[in-house]
Amino acid sequence: MKKIISALLALIGLLFLVALFLPARIENHFSATVNATPDAVTRVFSTPSEWPRMWDLTAGTANPLPVLGNPYRAKSTRINNLVLESENANSLSSLTITYLPQSADKVLLEGTAVYLFSGNLFSKTKGWVEMVWLNKPLQKVFASAVNFFNQEEKLYGMTVNRALVAYSSLMSIKTYFDHEPSTAEIYALHDSVTRYVQTQKGTALEGPYVHVQEETPGKYFTMVAVATDRDLPSAPPFQLKNMIRKGRILSAEVKGGKSRLARATT
Repeated sequence: MKKIISALLALIGLLFLVALFLPARIENHFSATVNATPDAVTRVFSTPSEWPRMWDLTAGTANPLPVLGNPYRAKSTRINNLVLESENANSLSSLTITYLPQSADKVLLEGTAVYLFSGNLFSKTKGWVEMVWLNKPLQKVFASAVNFFNQEEKLYGMTVNRALVAYSSLMSIKTYFDHEPSTAEIYALHDSVTRYVQTQKGTALEGPYVHVQEETPGKYFTMVAVATDRDLPSAPPFQLKNMIRKGRILSAEVKGGKSRLARATT
């Protein structure tokens, strides 16, 4: 019995001796490249109400954020970073996530996790075991953010489809409105283009393709086009447009009203 007690006391003494040499502060670094556009990542990082969505929380959730079961206060110290500071009394830690654009659809995320440990030898040892060796909470927080940016539907609010251009010949018409054109006005332009295609002995294959842009307040540039079976001659106000056949194009189905469409295109 005395030997067992002596062994336990020796083990406890060894743990405390090890704890004496454990640093009170440690940094861990992570990185991952995500399949997202720099504009989309910038939008999330620069909009505080969007931060909670990175951890499957409702947009606009107030600080501190309940991230993976622990409270963190989120703030931004630079235009391209986000800092999470733990508000757990037993865990003095923080995570800084920085993003660096790599290409048109790739962004590098870098994470720096900082753990601070109590001067109390028992608390320091316990913190090291839980935070650094076992649970690694900040690494999980970083991995959750990476997962968010890699999922198109979560990031953009829609599924982005990659396709090839099917038709290279388009006939179009351009005009201006002093208001956002209605569905009826768009289809009136579509009908006029279709009639012109028929007068040129062509066939309208698909459409309408629509582009509306508010250039200045009260001035809406509008272009409507249809795909045709071949190149047809231009005659004002109708103009031939060509696309690269089998060129790459992105498309998405957006469900909702004007506000939902506006959010999808910004």
